[in-house]
Amino acid sequence: MDNSQESELERRVDEVLFYIWDPFGFKGEPFARTEYQNYVEEVLNCLQHAKSSDEISDLLIDIVENRMGLVFSPEISHTAGKLLFRHKKTIYSEI
Repeated sequence: MDNSQESELERRVDEVLFYIWDPFGFKGEPFARTEYQNYVEEVLNCLQHAKSSDEISDLLIDIVENRMGLVFSPEISHTAGKLLFRHKKTIYSEI
């Protein structure tokens, strides 16, 4: 993966975390746009090495439950994980 592809995947991770995953419910609030950026690098790293969307979903669930201490629908984490994995496959296929 070259730098432009990595940058694109990072941008997409950031967008999916904020607009789809969004455990705090901030997606409609411009002031909170950077709320999940602390997780982007970790999710990006997991995504780059993941063999399935389940690995990404499991990480998102772990972040919500064990770091944020929230009760949050695991289905939303699964939806975000699947979407991120599809983005990865799309970007890799654009080589």
